[in-house]
Amino acid sequence: MRMDLHLKDKVVWIVGGSTGIGYACAKSLLLEGAKVAISSRDEHKLSLAARQLYEETETCPLVISADANDPVGMEETFRNIIENFGGLNILIYSAGISKHGKLMELEPEDWKKNWELNIVSFFRTVKLIVPELKKAGGGSIAVLGASSGKQPTPNQLISNTTKGSLLPMVKTLAEELAPDNILINNICPGRFLTTRRYDIAKMEEEKRGVSFEDYINEVAETVPLKRLGDPEEIADFISFIVSPKGSYITGQSISVDGGLIRSII
Repeated sequence: MRMDLHLKDKVVWIVGGSTGIGYACAKSLLLEGAKVAISSRDEHKLSLAARQLYEETETCPLVISADANDPVGMEETFRNIIENFGGLNILIYSAGISKHGKLMELEPEDWKKNWELNIVSFFRTVKLIVPELKKAGGGSIAVLGASSGKQPTPNQLISNTTKGSLLPMVKTLAEELAPDNILINNICPGRFLTTRRYDIAKMEEEKRGVSFEDYINEVAETVPLKRLGDPEEIADFISFIVSPKGSYITGQSISVDGGLIRSII
């Protein structure tokens, strides 16, 4: 039995909603009765996601192909959502990339690509939707950051920096948007068993000859709970944060990580 989060007929746009945590958020919110639009640049993954979401929830999301880095495409997507659903209440920004590498292995172009998607495109999307949220009398925004934004991960100089930049960005925006009853929070996942984790496992197998099971066990050992998270665990938490039940939470960077981050704040 699910807790009623009072999300029925609320309109949600999930940027990067075809796989991973974004997909899990779409499922969670559809089960809560929300009207969900998912966008992604990969049409094939979007098609698969829509089919699977219908099978799991008996509801079909609005599916729109759009690259988060393309301002024109994102504006068209936003108009499409308004035309189909009549408004917007919630944004979940789940698009992002993580470039592995140390100082001497990275180039300026690597920084530009990560910064553009993780920070600039998020800024642009928030700026795009805020007038509509104001018109609706308020709303909620959640961005998927990373635990590495709080506790840097070795060999991820760029990702640590860009994800870390979300903390002051969200705190600043929260104060600016609060008078219009718009809440914004940064959700910092730890180590989850997503499609990306499967891809990393394959790379580790090719690189070190480690089996999938051994790799997952290695990663699990770094987490106090000794396991990886299920995407549904963080998705249900995000549904709570963006719902009326989370109406007094804003400007926060919240770790959902099985105890991975060692700091006390």
